[in-house]
Order: sequence, then C-alpha cells, then structure tokens
Amino acid sequence: MVLRVEDYAPKLRDSNVERELAAELRQLPEAERLQFIYELMDVPHCFGVAMWLAKICLKERQSLEAILTQGLERGDASTVKHWLEAVVHGLGFRRVVRLVSERIATDPESVIKAEYWLRQWIPKDNQGDADAFAALHQAVEQIMRDDPTIEGRVRPFKALMKRSD
Repeated sequence: MVLRVEDYAPKLRDSNVERELAAELRQLPEAERLQFIYELMDVPHCFGVAMWLAKICLKERQSLEAILTQGLERGDASTVKHWLEAVVHGLGFRRVVRLVSERIATDPESVIKAEYWLRQWIPKDNQGDADAFAALHQAVEQIMRDDPTIEGRVRPFKALMKRSD
C-alpha cells in the first residue's frame, strides 16, 4: 500500500479522515510513516496533523529523535512546542531533556526555545526528571548571562517587554 500526501492533504481537517489516515499509516513500516509525516509537514495547513500523526503513529526511538531534531532545527519560538509535544511521551521526558541539552554548545537558540516549553511536561512524581530539567534551566540561564542579546533573537516578544524606552 502506498500512501500519497497529495491524496490526503485536501481532505485533512476532517477528524474521520485523519483517524483513517492514522490507521493506514500504522500499517506501513516505520520508515515510510516517517517519510509521509515529513512530506505532510511541508504542505500548507497540514503541520498540526503531521505533528499529531507523529505523536500517535511513530513508535521507534530513531524516528522520534529525528522529529525532535527537525523541530529544534526548524521550529521557531512558538512552533517548537508542537514538535516537543509530538515526541515527549514516546521518548520520555528525561531523554528529550538530554537530547536538547546536547545542543547547548552548537545551537543554544534551539535549546532556549525548547527549555521554555519543556517545563509543562515535567513529571510531578519523578525527581530525576525534575533534576534533569533544573540542570537544563541553569544552562539556559548561563547562556543568557554570557550573551545578553540571545534572548532578543530567540524570544523577541520577551525582549520587547523588557524595553525601557
């Protein structure tokens, strides 16, 4: 069975079609699921459905990590939330924090964007996860102390609120 994005994109935003697509997608090998989701992400007005499909159809760690990497590379201050939401339950909170933390030296902007949204998924009953997030938060605070202009590039709305003119 071959699923083609162009066959589904015009029909999406109908929950019945979306559920049927998810069922068909789950029958495909993981690599084909991931490829379909990547293609769907680039279709106008289909990003939300693509993220939903990633969350419910992708099961392999490698695929979820690929989605996270794409999200950190492509996501802006507001959309990175959706990329994180698509993978945090499948990968686990601590793994996501670790993968985000690994980018501190090479891509601090993506780390700052992700850290802002990750706090909402901190498990209430897991001190190890809370500690992992606290370490990430401290690293982000240090980045912003070392480069005060970075917050304005990453979170322009917050920098505007701090202006004193």
